Amino acid sequence: FNLSIYDINGTPKVNSKGMWVEVEKELEGNKLFRLYSQFNDEETISYYPINRNNTDYEFLNGGMNSEYFYENSTSYRIFTLTDGSKVKYENSWTNYNQVDGYYYGAFVSLTTIDGTVITAGTKYANLEYRNVNYDESFFENGISLGEQLVIPADTYEINNFIYNTETNTVTFDFIYNINGGRDSYRNTSDNDLTFTGSVEAEVYSEIVSK
Repeated sequence: FNLSIYDINGTPKVNSKGMWVEVEKELEGNKLFRLYSQFNDEETISYYPINRNNTDYEFLNGGMNSEYFYENSTSYRIFTLTDGSKVKYENSWTNYNQVDGYYYGAFVSLTTIDGTVITAGTKYANLEYRNVNYDESFFENGISLGEQLVIPADTYEINNFIYNTETNTVTFDFIYNINGGRDSYRNTSDNDLTFTGSVEAEVYSEIVSK
């Protein structure tokens, strides 16, 4: 994390400039657990391609954690379903509907967990992956299935701050609360996260470089 420490009228202060955490851990079955989270001190809006409570199509995490895929100079998006199946669509700017004035990507295929590839006769072919004013969401019969979620600013606390003038060190405890629901760049877990810890650092009067 990145902190600036300074005095105002003789009072020590700590101001958070940012915090990020990246964790990787090997799991059984040749799997890798990965977590990335970044502190954001501003309110943001997350757009989910499909409502997370939609049980008709069962997209994992509302389709937020999709993958880009390129083939024969064409770009696609691959979405994971809750059972591990993969559904593939053209990217949302691939085609243009001149009548209604919007860009969209069409269904390409559904790959089930046993490797079967289905290109027709599936309910996922009923969806269009549209780009409307740069917001991407799935539409069914002209109706958006997407979800807009307002995420409040993340918060932090600095406690037990002590500046030792004899040793020129500062010590303090910190708590960072990261909200879930952000895009995968900010919080890959989609859950609320809390990080706690303690810091002991040496303070220099100046930095000299040549």
